[in-house]
Amino acid sequence: IRHRSLILDAERAWENPWCAANGVDCSAVEVSRPGSAEEAIDTSVMLMTTDEYDFVGLDSIAQLVPQEELDASASDYQQGLQARHVNKALRSWLGVLSSRGVSNLDGITFFAINQFREKIGITFGDSSTKPGGHGQDFAPACVLKTFSKSPEKDPEGNTIASIFGVVAEKVRTAPTTRMQAVWRVYNRD
Repeated sequence: IRHRSLILDAERAWENPWCAANGVDCSAVEVSRPGSAEEAIDTSVMLMTTDEYDFVGLDSIAQLVPQEELDASASDYQQGLQARHVNKALRSWLGVLSSRGVSNLDGITFFAINQFREKIGITFGDSSTKPGGHGQDFAPACVLKTFSKSPEKDPEGNTIASIFGVVAEKVRTAPTTRMQAVWRVYNRD
């Protein structure tokens, strides 16, 4: 069985040479670069309903800009427009995922990347926020929060590895808040 993947690259960050150097079979990955949030939602839902893809990824929710915002002038302010689109997308994606099944044979894996930002003027409590609204807190089955730690250096001071921390903040089937370090070792060829 050959598995195919779809990447919705709203960040414009996918690079085949870099991915291939890290062990990704780029011939099994189709990359779509949507121009707006509506295009990303429509494309993903349409392609997820086919049985062609087993894995769909979105990079990233923060870059899903609604067409209305793209067409408006810089002085126009649409409060909550991106959050409404993201919540609509989450409902669409969850509907497709539940219709495709949850077994490993016929299911589909979907992941979305988002960024944490700092709220301005918060002196008490958590000052981090995510673009795209609060619907993201309820829809996913698993939320992994990553953060960078200090890099590993050789005796000459060259960086040989990046170390990332990963915390499971929400997992529906297991205990949460376990931190794990992940090493990204650089190839020195």
